[in-house]
Amino acid sequence: VMPQMKATQKRIPVARYRALIVHAKWEHLIYRAGHNSRDAQEQYPLPKSMVNVADPLMGGAYDTLVSAFGADVAWALGHMAILAAITALISVMRNWSKISEGAQLTRGHALDAVAIVLFTAIQTQYFTTALAWPFSQAVLIAVSSTLSLRWCINVLN
Repeated sequence: VMPQMKATQKRIPVARYRALIVHAKWEHLIYRAGHNSRDAQEQYPLPKSMVNVADPLMGGAYDTLVSAFGADVAWALGHMAILAAITALISVMRNWSKISEGAQLTRGHALDAVAIVLFTAIQTQYFTTALAWPFSQAVLIAVSSTLSLRWCINVLN
């Protein structure tokens, strides 16, 4: 919509008017991003063509990144965190023989770790589905009870 002109004003060429509009939107984005990045990101979201793998993998941590840094920076940080985790896992898998020899890990240690993870996962699933507990509390209770049971078996046995 073109603004109303007064009799003393000159008519602005259409190309110049469009350039002013584009510039005004950019200034608005900078102003809003400087004061409230969440509002600016909601008004100017990421392009639909960008795949966001970090959002479903990171869950609430990704939402925290979005609220702290905005959608663009959160997208980059989230994907860098995922790549760092994958790189660390690959490094551990390549150097597993050196790691296990240096830490003196045996098959018994591996079975103990698998049993702890499995028992914790089963308890967490039960607590969240059957008892409808929040996930974080269910994990804390499951880990503490599993480690307590492990201590009882190792010490009292």
